[in-house]
Amino acid sequence: MMYVYRGSKKNEPLNRTKHLVGGRHRAVCGTPAGYQAHRRHNEEQCERCAAAHRLDVMHYSNHGRQKVAECGTPAGYQRHRKKLEEACGPCKAAAAAQRRELRKRAAA
Repeated sequence: MMYVYRGSKKNEPLNRTKHLVGGRHRAVCGTPAGYQAHRRHNEEQCERCAAAHRLDVMHYSNHGRQKVAECGTPAGYQRHRKKLEEACGPCKAAAAAQRRELRKRAAA
C-alpha cells in the first residue's frame, strides 16, 4: 500500500496554488490572491477572481474583526500581559479566580 499525503501519492508533486507566468510565480485565478495579483499588475479582474473576492469580502463582513478583550476578564488580563503593561485590578482578580478554578478542577 502506498502512503497518501494530503490526497496525493508520496512521490507526486503537490498541487500548488501558484503557477508560472512569464518566468515568475503568480497566484492562480479564482482565488482572493489571484484578485490581488490582477490589481497589483493593473489588469482587469477576471470573473473567477472577482467572484472569489466577493466571497472573501462577504465572509469578512459577516465575521468581522475579533472583539477586543474587555477588562475584568481573564482575556483582558492576557491582553494587558501581551501589551507588556501592568494589569488593572479587575483583570488581576478575574485571572486569579480562573487560576483558582483550574487548580480546584485539577485537584478533584
